[in-house]
Amino acid sequence: MILTYNKGVAFSMFAFLEEYLKYIQLFLVGGLGIYLLFYKDILRNYSFPIGIISGAALSNIYDRFIHGGVVDYFFLALWF
Repeated sequence: MILTYNKGVAFSMFAFLEEYLKYIQLFLVGGLGIYLLFYKDILRNYSFPIGIISGAALSNIYDRFIHGGVVDYFFLALWF
């Protein structure tokens, strides 16, 4: 078993954005949070799934700031 960090998104796509990707993700998650503040009925009706997805997104961003990447569960060095 090899511990590898994914510098991109799924299957290391966009890995060339290495340092900027965390800021892009932070901007997208923040924008989605602001959007949901204006549409409180969506936030109220789907609070549990939104909480799970936003928790995963924020932990992903945290890992990018602390470790420089997200831990890969599968190490496939085939295409990307």
